[in-house]
Amino acid sequence: MKKIILFLLISLFGLFFTACGGELETTVELKQDLSGCRTMKYVISKEDFSENSNVSIGVAEKQIATKCPAEFEYEFKQTEDEYILTFTMPFASLEDAQAKMEAVAGKTCEIAFYQGEGVFCEGFSYEEKFDAELLFSWFEDVLVNCGCVNISYQSYIIEKSNTTIFYGGKKYTAKDTVVAKDFSYIEINNLEIATYVNGDGTYDRTLAMSIQEVNLNKKRAAIEAFMAKSIPSCGEGEWSEENGMHTHTVTLKKLSETQMQDAMRIYTHSEDTIFETRDGEADAESYVLLSREISYAEYLDLREYGSNEAGQVNVTYIQQNENMSGELYFYLNEYRDWDVFNIFGDEWKVWNFNNQQTDKVGDGIQTYPLSYLDKISLVYKGSYFFDVTQLEWDTKVYSQKKIENEIAFSLAKETSAEETDMLIRTCTKKIEEEKLSGVTVKKEETDGIQKVVFTMKGSDLEINKARGVLTHVNYDEKDDLEEKSMIMCFEEAGIMSLTKTIVFEETVWPAGFLAQPDSYKKKIPILYSLEIAGKEIEQSTDVPAKILYGENYTEAARVGVVRETVNFMGILWMLLIVLGLISLTLGMVFFLLAVIKKYRNNKKQNYSTF
Repeated sequence: MKKIILFLLISLFGLFFTACGGELETTVELKQDLSGCRTMKYVISKEDFSENSNVSIGVAEKQIATKCPAEFEYEFKQTEDEYILTFTMPFASLEDAQAKMEAVAGKTCEIAFYQGEGVFCEGFSYEEKFDAELLFSWFEDVLVNCGCVNISYQSYIIEKSNTTIFYGGKKYTAKDTVVAKDFSYIEINNLEIATYVNGDGTYDRTLAMSIQEVNLNKKRAAIEAFMAKSIPSCGEGEWSEENGMHTHTVTLKKLSETQMQDAMRIYTHSEDTIFETRDGEADAESYVLLSREISYAEYLDLREYGSNEAGQVNVTYIQQNENMSGELYFYLNEYRDWDVFNIFGDEWKVWNFNNQQTDKVGDGIQTYPLSYLDKISLVYKGSYFFDVTQLEWDTKVYSQKKIENEIAFSLAKETSAEETDMLIRTCTKKIEEEKLSGVTVKKEETDGIQKVVFTMKGSDLEINKARGVLTHVNYDEKDDLEEKSMIMCFEEAGIMSLTKTIVFEETVWPAGFLAQPDSYKKKIPILYSLEIAGKEIEQSTDVPAKILYGENYTEAARVGVVRETVNFMGILWMLLIVLGLISLTLGMVFFLLAVIKKYRNNKKQNYSTF
């Protein structure tokens, strides 16, 4: 019971002291040139101080004067009822103010200021991204260290805190965090930023600003002049109207990352805008030879389009290429360096509204309604898959050690020659780096259709190895044949047999060249042909003419053929044996003839002596 009473007494004392702390008044006077003065005034009644302090005001004030940071000009006054401690910090610029405050606080004290003088929005915003009391923590420490109050009551030293900002002849009040905004604006309905990633590393972009006619008419001439200045020299711009909604559209085509950045700086009217390509390597598990890992990052400064009381604009961000799959990472309101900050960390957010990650190639565009903002850092991480419309898969088997496999990938008509050339260069580089003998890649064109043609020559093991290197698929485990484009071939024949049996098996499965089949919305036809020992194998259940790949088609096509053909080695052995026998017979005949001839010659000589 005694412990309960003691606890209640301590709690009541805490409440009493809380009600008897001082009041902190922070005033920021900001001039047009952004110089100014910060004043922090601490006021406490003499009665409250005497009742709650363990030392005299003289002792406390002397310690405060001694420990006061050099960035503050300190003044002590007292009236009949109050003690007034004033700390003044003049600054020549916002940078100077931030440096002085960080010196006092020992922490980052970021200031954000924006002066809107745009056609859509006029006014200013001033924000300190830290608690004002952070600059007074040293004051609280002094009172604790000099014995004025116990450390357990340090948080009660400041009972109330309020802030006031003076700028442009107006007064603005705030709470703990210093924030002041004052805008007049003309509302923009939407700013749409749509990006199309081309396979050759360039970008297309469409920028569409939409505004209601009633708002456009408020400053029509000024708005039209502003949008005319927003058109980069490399782009085209035009106005359109539908049902009272006026839209200004800027179209950009085939821009490099440098050209895109320059164009976006023109459009945003800001040199702070950034656009960079962030190419990356695909994971081995998701490796696709006929693809490119493309990531791009940008920082958008859209304050010139700010059109609400916060100086923000409603933004819709779109990734347009249906042959891309990826995710969007973003950080609102300020620039976050993607080389320094981990985009997968807590500060960054991945967009997952309505499952915006595209799971299938050809599944449509990705739309990200980012809502109202003035600044944003974005990173789009995606894979660009070349649009393959058809495969021609031709295999020729001459023997176990001599096989030729040709795979021709037909690309969509929309694929540019530059894209195809880039793909050929990439594949050629990989072949050369891996020192793959018997492997080539080339570009062909038939009836306006571009093809990427891979040719692999060698034994079954050599071809399997080449495919494995090209597609990052391990072909050493032959029991996994169903999931891999593997070839197995062996011959059965006696050494003296005039015929031999070729046993051939192949899994027609372009995964690794293409994405996994369930990644495609459409089915891709594979036209298959097989030739063994110079004879084309007729199409059948075991040798299908057409195989479909994609749209959840997950069964690999297995081809198995047993073919009896001429055993040239057996014939050769037979010929050698026959020739050997003939040679032996002839040798014996010639030998006998020679013996007979010699016998006859000797007999004639014997007759002549008689």
